[in-house]
Parts: sequence; structure tokens; C-alpha cells
Amino acid sequence: MSDPFSLVPEPPVPGFEWTQDMRQISGFAQEVDGHKNPMGWTYERCCRAVISAACAWWAEHPDADPQFSCFQGVYGLCMEDNADAKALSDVMVKAAEPHGGLTGAQHEAAVMHVLRWRELGSWLAYKTWMRIPVPEGK
Repeated sequence: MSDPFSLVPEPPVPGFEWTQDMRQISGFAQEVDGHKNPMGWTYERCCRAVISAACAWWAEHPDADPQFSCFQGVYGLCMEDNADAKALSDVMVKAAEPHGGLTGAQHEAAVMHVLRWRELGSWLAYKTWMRIPVPEGK
């Protein structure tokens, strides 16, 4: 990684590339008191790499129907309800390995973003959505 403060994961997943102007998944890549913590950028790049890999897998398996259950009010516990969900999670875990591994919170966030990508219908639509600012406190 040439720039430890880049939000673009390397290597890119063809067709599912990120740009610096897309909003964050985790919100951890922050500057605090004039200092950047490289861990926040590493965590965010991992989230993005996982989402790209998961979207690529689902694009290659268009008939897959991954089903997940997440606990309301408890972030980071997202359970696979079928074999497709398990296969998708396996792809996510593997994609996270070069970035230090996948936390439960990253897994749930990635699942929600992959489902949103699927709902929007294309990576271009997802990228557009990820460029819409989210009001503070949301």
C-alpha cells in the first residue's frame, strides 16, 4: 500500500472499484486533533475490499439468494440462514484476510451494503448512492 491514508483497497476487484470520494462504511478513517490514525484507514479499506469481493461473488452467482438474520439493537451479530449466505460470508472472510481479518461489525456492515448494491441493481448506482452525503448523526 503506497498511501496508508488511501480509502481505495488494493488490489481492486474489477468492476467493483472504489474511489476516494465515496463515503465511508465504518467512519473510522478520521483525523482527530490534526492526527490520522492509520488503523482507521486500514479498517475502512477492509470493509470496502469485503464489499467488492462479495458483490463480485454475487454477480458471478446471480441465482444465489443469501439470507441473513441480524439482531435488532445488537450490531455485529449477523447470522447466515442458508448455504448461499454461508458462501457469501466465506468470500467476505477470505477478502478480509490481507487486511487483518473481519470483525462482526464489518461483516454486518458489509452484508447490509451488499444487499443495498443488489437492490440498486448496479455498481454504478451503488457508487452514486455512496457519494450522497449522510447528515451528521445518522
